[in-house]
Amino acid sequence: QSQVENLPVLDRQINNLFYMQPGVNSNGTSDTVINGLRAADTNLTLDGVNIQDNFIRINGIDYLPNKLTIGEVSELTISTSNADPALGGNASAITLVSPSGTNALHGSAYWANRNFDLSANDWFNNKDGVARPFLNLNQFGGTLGGPIKKDKLFFYAAYETYDYHNTSPELTTILTPSARQGILTYEANNGAGPLQTFNVLQNPGIGLSPVSIDPVVAGLLSHVPAAGNSSQVGDGLNSTGYQFNARSNIQRDSVLGRVDYNLSPKHVFSGTYRWNRDNDDRPDVFTGFNTVPPVSNMNHANLFSGSWRWTPNSDRKSTRLNS
Repeated sequence: QSQVENLPVLDRQINNLFYMQPGVNSNGTSDTVINGLRAADTNLTLDGVNIQDNFIRINGIDYLPNKLTIGEVSELTISTSNADPALGGNASAITLVSPSGTNALHGSAYWANRNFDLSANDWFNNKDGVARPFLNLNQFGGTLGGPIKKDKLFFYAAYETYDYHNTSPELTTILTPSARQGILTYEANNGAGPLQTFNVLQNPGIGLSPVSIDPVVAGLLSHVPAAGNSSQVGDGLNSTGYQFNARSNIQRDSVLGRVDYNLSPKHVFSGTYRWNRDNDDRPDVFTGFNTVPPVSNMNHANLFSGSWRWTPNSDRKSTRLNS
């Protein structure tokens, strides 16, 4: 457990420790794989229960709906071949075990903050005169474990919150002010001649009278910024770029509790319950001009694991039943 707690882990997410193990490969642009096999061929369990998204298994190692943190894991085992059936099957397996309480009372508390006070602006924002993106992250939590009845009954609890307030630069293409009025600009002679304009509203077609902008289209255009502020996209004649900062917040909370009961040297019982919430803004999904994204992911997960470890004789292997 000391290795799990002391190694540097980004955002305290346990899956960042997977990449350090032999046989695990992640190039940052595709799914993490073990021994070159597809991620769907890896089972990942906590206290004997699978914690992956078992509907979409494309990135079954990188994305864990339970969002486990390092304070909620005491052991990490990656079996790359010839895995024991008790580990959950499949071609490879990642086995996680939650911490247990001991005869001594132990606990921890922590708080970390990261903000944009001393940060530089995004290069493209600075180029286009857009304000520095906002960032303020508070991550805090604690653990507590110990005896309820010494040598017999133990408990362990962990809590963590990840409160990430952030804006991210968004860039999109819009019409120039003249193009919004139906005046299109083009280069004559297939780009070799001077710039010329043509009013598609005043000249809709041969023998037709001038027309006005359709009310539906006018309503849509009213939601589009009237002028651009970036030359990164667009042709510079009829379209240009508009860059702004959109909210990209993440609110994540998790609670884990575990109880272990040593009935006798032959019978040991344990139970684990974990709840987590993960609410994410998704400015990457909707291409618009809203500073508050209309699309977000509101996720939560519940996990319960119970086990009974039975050791008939001290010189035989124990049998563990999970549910």
